[in-house]
Amino acid sequence: MSTQYISWLSHRFQILGILFERLYKEINDFNPNIIITMGGLGLWALTNIDKIGSYRGALTYSNVGKLNRPYKIMPTYSPFAVLKNYSFR
Repeated sequence: MSTQYISWLSHRFQILGILFERLYKEINDFNPNIIITMGGLGLWALTNIDKIGSYRGALTYSNVGKLNRPYKIMPTYSPFAVLKNYSFR
């Protein structure tokens, strides 16, 4: 890999880290009863699970240490994924 690509990738991970910190703060401030994640990134950010198809529609719990408590998570496909692949509906 080129050093330019590694630098670009590192920058993207820093941005994701900042966005995740904001997400965790907003969740802790709002304190919802249940969180419906729309897409794989949201599911991964809150549970470290990357197989959305296996967990879609099932209730799971967050396991991120930066949240005040374990939150109930209901994963689902993103609307864009459903539009691309109609069989996901």
